[in-house]
Amino acid sequence: MIYVIYDISDDKIRKKVSDKCLNYGLYRIQKSVFAGSLNSNRVDELRVFCENILENDNKNENDKVYIIPVCKKCFGSLICVGDEFDKDLITDNK
Repeated sequence: MIYVIYDISDDKIRKKVSDKCLNYGLYRIQKSVFAGSLNSNRVDELRVFCENILENDNKNENDKVYIIPVCKKCFGSLICVGDEFDKDLITDNK
Protein backbone atom coordinates (compact mmCIF):
# COMPACT_ATOMS: atom_id res chain seq x y z
CA MET A 1 0.00 0.00 0.00
CA ILE A 2 1.13 3.51 -0.74
CA TYR A 3 -0.15 7.04 -0.49
CA VAL A 4 0.85 9.61 -3.09
CA ILE A 5 0.34 13.16 -1.89
CA TYR A 6 1.40 16.17 -3.88
CA ASP A 7 1.45 19.94 -3.77
CA ILE A 8 2.11 21.16 -7.31
CA SER A 9 1.28 24.69 -8.43
CA ASP A 10 1.41 24.22 -12.22
CA ASP A 11 -1.83 22.80 -13.65
CA LYS A 12 -0.15 20.89 -16.50
CA ILE A 13 2.41 19.22 -14.24
CA ARG A 14 -0.22 18.43 -11.61
CA LYS A 15 -2.38 16.82 -14.33
CA LYS A 16 0.54 14.69 -15.55
CA VAL A 17 1.19 13.40 -12.03
CA SER A 18 -2.50 12.68 -11.36
CA ASP A 19 -2.85 10.92 -14.74
CA LYS A 20 0.19 8.76 -13.96
CA CYS A 21 -1.30 7.80 -10.58
CA LEU A 22 -4.59 6.86 -12.23
CA ASN A 23 -2.79 4.92 -15.00
CA TYR A 24 -0.96 2.93 -12.31
CA GLY A 25 -4.31 1.94 -10.80
CA LEU A 26 -4.18 4.19 -7.76
CA TYR A 27 -7.43 5.57 -6.41
CA ARG A 28 -8.03 9.27 -5.86
CA ILE A 29 -9.20 9.80 -2.30
CA GLN A 30 -8.85 13.59 -2.36
CA LYS A 31 -7.88 16.11 -5.04
CA SER A 32 -4.16 15.68 -4.44
CA VAL A 33 -4.11 12.34 -2.61
CA PHE A 34 -4.03 8.87 -4.14
CA ALA A 35 -3.81 5.46 -2.48
CA GLY A 36 -3.48 1.89 -3.61
CA SER A 37 -1.19 -1.08 -4.08
CA LEU A 38 1.91 -0.94 -6.26
CA ASN A 39 4.81 -3.34 -6.47
CA SER A 40 8.27 -1.96 -5.75
CA ASN A 41 9.13 -1.58 -9.45
CA ARG A 42 6.05 0.56 -10.06
CA VAL A 43 6.84 2.67 -6.99
CA ASP A 44 10.35 3.28 -8.36
CA GLU A 45 8.96 4.15 -11.80
CA LEU A 46 6.53 6.61 -10.23
CA ARG A 47 9.30 8.16 -8.13
CA VAL A 48 11.55 8.62 -11.17
CA PHE A 49 8.67 10.07 -13.20
CA CYS A 50 7.89 12.59 -10.46
CA GLU A 51 11.55 13.48 -9.96
CA ASN A 52 12.01 14.09 -13.68
CA ILE A 53 8.88 16.15 -14.13
CA LEU A 54 9.55 18.31 -11.07
CA GLU A 55 13.22 18.83 -11.93
CA ASN A 56 12.84 19.40 -15.69
CA ASP A 57 9.42 20.91 -16.32
CA ASN A 58 8.77 22.73 -13.09
CA LYS A 59 9.57 26.32 -12.26
CA ASN A 60 8.42 26.21 -8.64
CA GLU A 61 11.05 24.78 -6.30
CA ASN A 62 8.48 24.45 -3.50
CA ASP A 63 6.40 21.84 -5.35
CA LYS A 64 6.63 18.35 -3.93
CA VAL A 65 5.38 14.79 -4.20
CA TYR A 66 5.32 12.39 -1.26
CA ILE A 67 5.19 8.65 -1.89
CA ILE A 68 4.46 7.06 1.46
CA PRO A 69 4.48 3.29 1.97
CA VAL A 70 1.94 2.01 4.48
CA CYS A 71 1.50 -1.57 5.67
CA LYS A 72 -1.95 -3.07 5.11
CA LYS A 73 -2.54 -3.40 8.85
CA CYS A 74 -1.79 0.29 9.40
CA PHE A 75 -3.91 1.25 6.40
CA GLY A 76 -6.78 -0.79 7.84
CA SER A 77 -6.46 1.16 11.09
CA LEU A 78 -6.92 4.48 9.31
CA ILE A 79 -9.26 6.90 11.06
CA CYS A 80 -11.40 9.12 8.88
CA VAL A 81 -13.58 11.95 10.09
CA GLY A 82 -16.17 12.78 7.44
CA ASP A 83 -17.07 10.93 4.26
CA GLU A 84 -14.74 7.91 4.11
CA PHE A 85 -13.47 6.31 0.91
CA ASP A 86 -13.91 2.59 0.22
CA LYS A 87 -10.85 0.94 1.83
CA ASP A 88 -11.79 -2.49 0.42
CA LEU A 89 -11.72 -1.13 -3.12
CA ILE A 90 -8.33 0.49 -2.62
CA THR A 91 -6.81 -2.65 -1.05
CA ASP A 92 -8.18 -4.81 -3.90
CA ASN A 93 -10.45 -6.72 -1.53
CA LYS A 94 -13.43 -6.17 -3.86
